[in-house]
Amino acid sequence: MVRLTAEDIQRTHASGGISIVCGECREKYRSAARLEVDYPTTVAVRDLGLATIAILSAIMLFSYLLLTLRLSLPVGVSQVVFLTSAGTSLTGLKMTYNELGRRYRFTHDLRWSLHSRYAIISISLVFSGILAATFLTTLF
Repeated sequence: MVRLTAEDIQRTHASGGISIVCGECREKYRSAARLEVDYPTTVAVRDLGLATIAILSAIMLFSYLLLTLRLSLPVGVSQVVFLTSAGTSLTGLKMTYNELGRRYRFTHDLRWSLHSRYAIISISLVFSGILAATFLTTLF
C-alpha cells in the first residue's frame, strides 16, 4: 500500500476521500489524471475557420431568403438580420461559458480546456455572429 499524493493526481491538494491505495491503483490514478490533448491545435484552428464560414454562410442565406421572399414584417430586414446574428453570438457565448467552465473547473488548465470540438464550435458561433452583425447589417 502506498500513499496517494496531490502530485500523483496532478492537483494542488490531495483528494479528500482516497489517501492510501495499492501500487497498481496508484498508476491507474496517475494515468487517468494526465491531461492529454487528442485534438491538435492545427485541427482546432482549421475547424474554427470552417465552422465560422459555414455558420456565417447560413446566416447570409437566411438574410438572402428574407430579401427575396419580400415578407411584410413589422421590422426591417436589417433588424431581423441583426437580431439573428446577435442571437447567434449570445448562443455561442453561453455555449462557450458552459463548456469552458465545465472543463476548466476540474483541470484549471485553460489551454487544455480550449482543445474540445464543442468549445471550438461555440467560439465559431460567437465569431460568425459578430461578423454577420457588422457586415450584413451594413449591406441591408
